[in-house]
Amino acid sequence: MTEGLDDKIARVTAELNKLRQQKLEELKRVMRQLEGAGDGAPTRQAYRRFSEQEVKELLEKAVTEAGDEGVSAMKAAEITSIPYTRVRPLMPKLFKKTGAGRSTLYILKPKRGK
Repeated sequence: MTEGLDDKIARVTAELNKLRQQKLEELKRVMRQLEGAGDGAPTRQAYRRFSEQEVKELLEKAVTEAGDEGVSAMKAAEITSIPYTRVRPLMPKLFKKTGAGRSTLYILKPKRGK
């Protein structure tokens, strides 16, 4: 009788271990999906390197698309995927600044001779 009971315990234990492993695999799969979903929480991302010319072109495109309304340095950085710390010092050099503080917007400089 104890042999039958020991066999039954071994089978139940093996089944329990199998179920635990399945549950663990399922939880790992769900975690991978959640990590890939991007739930809006800020994540550290690897920025690619941009040449100076490429940065200027991308920023000019972002400011041009904003039109007369203008665009903030933060929004330009978001649109172009260029780090804000690189965009912020370039904006006043490349574009006309309007407003001050958090209300600072940048528009295209007027062309000379027109």
